Amino acid sequence: MSGDRACSERRYGDWLAMNPLLDSRPDLAFRLHAEYWRNAAQGHRNAINACMCLARANGVTGPLTCDRPSAARTLI
Repeated sequence: MSGDRACSERRYGDWLAMNPLLDSRPDLAFRLHAEYWRNAAQGHRNAINACMCLARANGVTGPLTCDRPSAARTLI
């Protein structure tokens, strides 16, 4: 996989930094990291979407931003 679809620690770290709600709970951050890499074969966007769904399932109610600053996304 290459280009925009490739998963990397840097891209995951950038996404986590854009969402400080997620970084405040170490247990959740650990689970999100595992979820990201579990879905890495499907590409970065899908891995981030899986992380956002996991965050919602764990009680995160604030707005979450996907990996592009211009594309803010809130899951219901």
